[in-house]
Amino acid sequence: VLGGLMSGNISAAFAYVADITTEEERAKGMGLLGAAFGLGFVFGPVIGGVLAGAELESANYALPAFFAAGLVALSLGGVVFVLPESLSAELREKNNNKDIIPLANQLRSAFTRRALTLIIGLSFILTMAFALVEVTLGLWANEKLGFGPRDIGLVLTYVGVIGVIIQGGLIGVLTKHVGERRLVATAVLLYFAGYTTLFLATGWLLLLVAMTLLAIGSGLSNPTLSSLVSKEAPETERGVILGIFQGAGSLARVIGPAYAGVVYAGFGENMPFAIAAVCMVPALFMTLAITISKPSGH
Repeated sequence: VLGGLMSGNISAAFAYVADITTEEERAKGMGLLGAAFGLGFVFGPVIGGVLAGAELESANYALPAFFAAGLVALSLGGVVFVLPESLSAELREKNNNKDIIPLANQLRSAFTRRALTLIIGLSFILTMAFALVEVTLGLWANEKLGFGPRDIGLVLTYVGVIGVIIQGGLIGVLTKHVGERRLVATAVLLYFAGYTTLFLATGWLLLLVAMTLLAIGSGLSNPTLSSLVSKEAPETERGVILGIFQGAGSLARVIGPAYAGVVYAGFGENMPFAIAAVCMVPALFMTLAITISKPSGH
């Protein structure tokens, strides 16, 4: 329960970046934030494993938990004593004078905007497809290729490193020269190619090709979609809209794994990858249907 409540800090972080960046630099800022999350997922399991120990029978699970609590305390200190307020005094005054908007009205405000509806729906589809593959990849690789936990961990670390490189260093330049909607369309095509390659894979080489395509697609789509949402949302509603956007992604991470096992066991080991690839067809049409009110890029 506490984990679910505290997950709201992700939406707040994205809203903060949206507040302190210009529209031209928005995708780059979102990319750097995404890269920070990516680095956490790359190094977190390694640190946790080292602190817990190598032997399962004598593993120290308390030490990683205390270490994580210390990092949280350090982050809290940084927020309280170092991080400046993101909103101007004028916007803070405007927000303070506004009545609290009921959740139903917030949802209606988001989903009555065509562009926001398309972007949120697109994020839901992309996240659900990716979650579907994440859950079954380890089982598939173990059965088809004989991979163990270490091998799967190395593959996922490889994916994380590619994501960090793209989101941390390349996304700003790509956004300026290509434009955000084209980047999302490119990401969807890369996802489709990655899932299809994974469906056809019979060895580690095609697996590596597939995961490379998926990692690049993820690195391009995640910060770009967040940037598009922040641009379409009014300044005083960015936190709410980004919260709904992140909530849709969380819902997708629930639904994807919920039926992943059923599909894997009932329809074949490769079927989750085929479903994920098929999901990219409506995703591409949704991407092409997005009309950006404030164009960016060339």
